[in-house]
Amino acid sequence: TATAVFWVQGMLRQMDFLGNAGPETAAMSSPPVTHIAVRDTYSFYAHQAGIHRTMAGINKLWVGGGAGDMLVAKDTIYWFWGGMVYHVSAIGPTSGGTATLASAQTAPVFLAASSDAIYWAGANAAIKKATLPAYTVSDVITGEPGISAFAADATSLYWATGDGVKSVLWKLPLAGGSK
Repeated sequence: TATAVFWVQGMLRQMDFLGNAGPETAAMSSPPVTHIAVRDTYSFYAHQAGIHRTMAGINKLWVGGGAGDMLVAKDTIYWFWGGMVYHVSAIGPTSGGTATLASAQTAPVFLAASSDAIYWAGANAAIKKATLPAYTVSDVITGEPGISAFAADATSLYWATGDGVKSVLWKLPLAGGSK
């Protein structure tokens, strides 16, 4: 957020930029926290038992079950678990329930968002896209083995590939074209 930084160190940790003394524990968890996503005044953290929301020291189970990488975009939480990509409202988990965005995905490992789509990369060397709000799923690019990092901004999709010896950073315009 604009006022704090969050990180995972076995638990969700937070440091405010507005004069607080130092790092504080935003949420403790057993099993350990594995992923975080931040939206406005609250944060979400995931571990193998579910996704929780924390705000002003109050922790609430948001969604049960496991969660891999996750992000918050347009008031919605997106995450993957067990080859499925899911979404649920970040405003209230009961306002629409958990829904499956895509099933039978080959080990999705990274998520990214632009203003009109959610993207994910998988172990099948492909990058997929689901347009918002209809969630129409399509391939963006295939044949990209070893994806090790992934991001999107307003104009482009970025990813890194590597073989353990060298890494290459790729860029693809969201409007289409070649890398």
